[in-house]
Amino acid sequence: MGVGDRPVGALRAGETLLVLGGAGGVGSVAVQVGAALGARVIATASTAKVDVVRGLGAAVVIDHRERDAAGVTADVLEATGGRGVDVVLDVLGGGALGENLARLATGGRLVVIATQDGRRGELDLLTLMQKRASVHGTTLRARPAAEKAAVVADVATHLLPHVTAGRIRPLVHAELPLARAAEAHTMLREGSAVGSVVLLP
Repeated sequence: MGVGDRPVGALRAGETLLVLGGAGGVGSVAVQVGAALGARVIATASTAKVDVVRGLGAAVVIDHRERDAAGVTADVLEATGGRGVDVVLDVLGGGALGENLARLATGGRLVVIATQDGRRGELDLLTLMQKRASVHGTTLRARPAAEKAAVVADVATHLLPHVTAGRIRPLVHAELPLARAAEAHTMLREGSAVGSVVLLP
């Protein structure tokens, strides 16, 4: 999961990746990317979507409707023999910081890409230090054009062959005309979509 010459998360084959929201537009691709890169993927999903996420390549899928945050952490630790994961891909943000730190292995990396559960949160710095872990925040939108070009080149080099081979594919829940954008937003907000909702101009 490198980004140009500035790796974010630096996921390697043989490591374990936790994807929060494995049935979402980003999460469904992240599960496939992790599996294609040779990582063991653990993901969370709601009850109705567990089988879909498992079919995308997740070795373990935790039903986050059946477990609270601490329960998800317990399941992650059980699935890793108490070690924790090497990388967490987090779409929740502030509200999940503490639990995500608890889910990390020594030397683990927390990559925050969205703030669905808030922009602010508490982080136990002593635990972060003891685990020699790191927190990375990243977004594509605010990057300069040169960095965006480096990301595109990195994706073309490392991921496009997997797309061509069919190991990574977009999961599209619905295609709607632009006039039905409000309906698309409702699907995403209510969590009924599996994968992405595409708006067609």
